[in-house]
Parts: sequence; C-alpha cells; structure tokens
Amino acid sequence: MTNAAFRAACPRAWGRGVGVLATATLPASGTAAQTLEPPPAIRVEGVPTIPQALVDEVARYTNARSARRESTHPVRQEFLISTRFGDTEQLHRVRLPGGAWIQLTFPPNRSQLATYQPTNGEYFLFFKDRGGNERYQMYRYDFRTGLVTLLSDGTSRNSPGAWSPDGRLAAYRSNRRTGRHMDIYVIDPLRPDSSRLAVQLEGGIWRVSDWSPSGRQLLLTEMRDVDSRLWLADLASGVKTPVPTGGDSAIRYDWALFSSNGRGIFALTDRGSGFQHLTFITPGTGQHTDLTPSLQWDVEQFDVSPKGDVIAFTANQAGVSRLYLYDVAQKRSTLQTGVPVGIIRDLEWHAAGRSVGFSLESSAVPGDVYSFDVATKRLTRWTHSEVGGLNLDAVPAPELITWKSFDGTAISGFLYRPPARFAGRRPVMIRIHGGPLAQSRPQFLGQLSYYVNEMGIAIVYPNVRGSTGYGRAYQDMDNGARREGAVRDIGALLDWIGQRLDLDPRRVFVTGASYGGFMSLAVATTYADRIACAASTVGISDLAHFMEHAQDADREGRRAEYGDERDPATLAVLRELSPLNRAGQIKRPLFVAAGANDARVTLDQSRRIVEAARESGAQVWYMEAANEGHGYERTENVSFLFYATVLFVRGCLGQ
Repeated sequence: MTNAAFRAACPRAWGRGVGVLATATLPASGTAAQTLEPPPAIRVEGVPTIPQALVDEVARYTNARSARRESTHPVRQEFLISTRFGDTEQLHRVRLPGGAWIQLTFPPNRSQLATYQPTNGEYFLFFKDRGGNERYQMYRYDFRTGLVTLLSDGTSRNSPGAWSPDGRLAAYRSNRRTGRHMDIYVIDPLRPDSSRLAVQLEGGIWRVSDWSPSGRQLLLTEMRDVDSRLWLADLASGVKTPVPTGGDSAIRYDWALFSSNGRGIFALTDRGSGFQHLTFITPGTGQHTDLTPSLQWDVEQFDVSPKGDVIAFTANQAGVSRLYLYDVAQKRSTLQTGVPVGIIRDLEWHAAGRSVGFSLESSAVPGDVYSFDVATKRLTRWTHSEVGGLNLDAVPAPELITWKSFDGTAISGFLYRPPARFAGRRPVMIRIHGGPLAQSRPQFLGQLSYYVNEMGIAIVYPNVRGSTGYGRAYQDMDNGARREGAVRDIGALLDWIGQRLDLDPRRVFVTGASYGGFMSLAVATTYADRIACAASTVGISDLAHFMEHAQDADREGRRAEYGDERDPATLAVLRELSPLNRAGQIKRPLFVAAGANDARVTLDQSRRIVEAARESGAQVWYMEAANEGHGYERTENVSFLFYATVLFVRGCLGQ
C-alpha cells in the first residue's frame, strides 16, 4: 500500500482537531507476495492490506512467551506449567529448574486450570473449551499412558473446585442440571461415570474454596450483589449452612481455606477495614481475628502450609506484590526479601512444606515460575521464558504517576517512557484495563515494547475509580449510575497530558479490551475532540444489553457493579451511559475487534457500534475472528491483530 492509499483509508486521522500529522512510512506493496493475508478465521472490514515489510519489521517483538505455574507435584519437586509454543497455551511438565519443558497437551484449544492428583500425582485434571465459547469441559491426563479422558458431559459449562483430603474425589461446578445454575458435583476421576450432584445451588456466583480435613464438608464462597458469604455444605445431605459473620453486613470474602484441624477458617475479607486482609474465623461463633492488622494494602492471595503452622501470602503494595510468611503460633508476619519486584500469582505450598511455588511477572520478566525455600530463603527460577529479539536491558521500567480528577479524587497509573533518542512531545497510548474489578500493574510489555522503543510512543496504564488494589471505597466509586466518573478520570488524564512538556495532547490513542473496550468507546464519544483515535477489543458498547443477556451465573456479580437492570430507572441509566447510544459523537478513527464465540460480550455489541459509528461518518476498521471468544488467544490471530493495530496507530498518530 502506498502512503497516499493509507491516508485515504484513514482520512479522519488527518482531519480537524488533530493537527497536521506526518504520513505513515510504510513501503509500497504492489504484489500479493509483499502482503500478508488474514488468517482463515479472520474477517476484516475497512482494514487495509498488511504489508509484509511491516510484519518483518515487528517480528522480533512478537516472539516473547511467558510461563505460568499451574500445579505443584505433591511428592517430587516439579511443576505443571502453561505456556505457548504453538497456536494456543498448553500444559507442560518441568522436572528440574531450567530443565526441558515437556509438552503434555496439544492444540487446537487452550488447556488450563490444571491440578495434580494431590497424594501421588499420577494424573492431573484440566479444563478446556472450544473456540473460546467458555463451555469448559473437564479432562484427566494419565502420566503412565499419556491418555486424555473426558470426565464431564461434553456440553455443559464446568469449572474446578477442590480435592478431597485423601485425593480420591474431586468437587467441581457444572450447569448440567438446568443449563443455568452452577451446582456442585463430586467425581472419582478414575471412574468417569461416578459423577453425582452433591449440592444444588440457585443464583449468584459460587466457588468451591476448600474440602474439610474430615472429608464431610465443603467450604463455599457465594458472591452476591454488594457482599459475599461463606457457607459450609454437608456432602451427605447436600444441606448448606452460612458461616456467621458476627453481625456485620455487606462483607466481602475473596478466598477461604480450612485450618489444618478443621476447627477454623482462614479467609480474605474486608470486614472492618477498607482493605482486604487475612483473618481467622471461628465457624461456631463467627468471631473474626485479624491476622494482618498493620497492613494498609490488599492481601491478594494466600496458602496454608501442609502442617498449618505457616501461611504464605502476598500483599499488593502500590501494584507490586510483596511476599510474607505468617507464623500461626507466634502470630507474626515477616516480609520476605530476595524476591524480585513484580506481580506474584498462583501461590502454592509444596506438600513437603519447605517451599512455595508461584508465577512472577515484571517489566523485565515476561512471566516465569519460581520456588522459594522458606527455611534457607533461597529463590529458584524454574523457567526462563524466551523474549525473542528483545533487549531486556532496554525494556523501560514503569513510572508511578498521579493526577487529580474532576472531584479531587487522586487517580494513579503507570507511565512507560520512550527512549531519550525520541525528542519533542511524544504521542501517547492510553491502555485501560478490563474488569472493571482489576488493576493495571507494572507488567512486561512484550509486543507493546515496539510502540515505545521503535515508534517513540509513551504508554499510560491508568487505574481509574473502580479499580482494585486501593481499598473498597475506591473500588465502589464507579458502581451503578456513577460509572461516568471513571470516564471523567480519563478526561482528567487528558488534562494532565496537556500540561506535560514531553507528551503531545494532540496525538492520543485510547484502547482497551472487555470493560477497557467499553471505556475506550466511552472516551471516544465523550472526548471526541481530544483524542486522535480509539480501539476496542471485545468491548461493551451497550450496558443494558450486556446486563439483560448475562449468563445466570454471572448476573448477580454484575448487578453489584452496574446496577439491577430489572429496575426501569437503572435500565434507563445503563442505556444513557452506553457508547452505542452516543455513537453519533464519535469523530475519530475507530478500530473494533470481536470474537464470534464471545459468551460475555456478544458479537452483536461489536457489530452494532461499528454500524452506528459508520452512520455518524466515522472511519471504522473492523476485525472478527470466527474461532475466538472473549479475547484473542490463537497466535496467528493475536499477531494479525497486532500488525493491523500498528498500521492503525501509524496512520492516526502519524508515526
């Protein structure tokens, strides 16, 4: 494609309110051999041909991969990990630190949520769906034979639960009874026909948190509109009873585990605090004992050692994970040094009780698996993920930034600056996280490093109101009719960018996925004259439709966040706040990507906003993947979306 052709394909990038931008510097491509065809499952509208020269130029930024800890072997020092060597993420076995990654599952669909059988590890359970449709099925992988056996019915939606203490049975959730409610089933994984309904549930979002040491009860977490509750379910009768909360209401519990003797419960809760902390609950009385009273940050995860004498947990301190060990007898927490600064996930004790395993990601680590010996304080790195041709020494470390919003609320985020060789005021990419119950944290940029290192674009990751990690009051600030406050936080960020001498307020690109896609569309309608372009991947365009078509298992949690769509006044607000109803205000180029199998944000949400924006005169690129769901996972699709987005950004920001 010539420069002139590209400008014609994205005319509004050179239109009013943006200023005169430089033309894209893509070489001309006159033959089919010099262009890249979309993958077979990708359909595009308005997206120009991708020059092969662009593919070659960005290639070294597309070859990084990450590894994530899935499960720790109960006997040996080894891990199940997930990583991508081919088209989708698959499960691998790592038996030595730095050793070979032995692939166990294979495409076409992503394999995930794996857990070793907890006493001998002779097999493991895992889940996968088809084409991103989120109807996950449960499978057993046998190490002795290498055979994979389907354990669920093949059509229902299933999710993992907990193992019995003797490792003979597994509890899991499934909607097979009604197609709507997620009940709890129990199965002997060695006998696929042994599955039985154990606890019948109605409404809400339920989680199987733990199986009691006696083997007679399950510990359940119920997520409701404005709070959550803990329940004890008797496996013989199926009857469940609530764990007393001590009279407090509107408490949230995020995770819970039985103590080793089964007489108490360790849990994460915000009871009596604006932050999520670790507590001990006496089930009979509901008495709560705060175990981390001095921490003014969210405790994000924990695991109890096999003997029950030590609890490993991490605290989210300004977006960075800090590892602590809590001595149950001495009632004291100790910060563990020597762990790299980054984001810690998937924390789990080894059955021997000497070490904890976890995944860690940072601005210089794409995601790898580590273990930490609690006695020697020795950190061992088990995987070393490839980063392609990236120079990790040149990877920018993020800078924590803050700005004041319209109502005086302090908003923060992370800024990745381009290298010093890029002079003058730099264009800006604002990437808004999904959720909205999520948080942007200091992460590995991967392919996004291309924008920073080669195009000189600064990237800002904002944590607008409603983000997690800053306490419950901040988390609830965007609920219901207050949703627009989060959009105005981005307006305040645009003000902040305009005051900087190193950032160019005329060249701002706003993008996000899922809820981040909603935010990008909302910014494109609310601040159309203040941005250069926007992109949404599987983004919500119609909040009312999103609520009315939610799956039953998800609807209760969504009502706490967005409001009850059954109330006419609330429904009217949802419609008013929806970008679809404001699409006539979109003036700048828009790029929308969707997955045909999306079970959360249905395909018509993307198609309708594309149609409405085009009717208003906006230039719109559209991409639809027939084999993807709520987000792109397959390598060829992810890469093609990246190439197209680079082309889009070059035109809109004049790079």
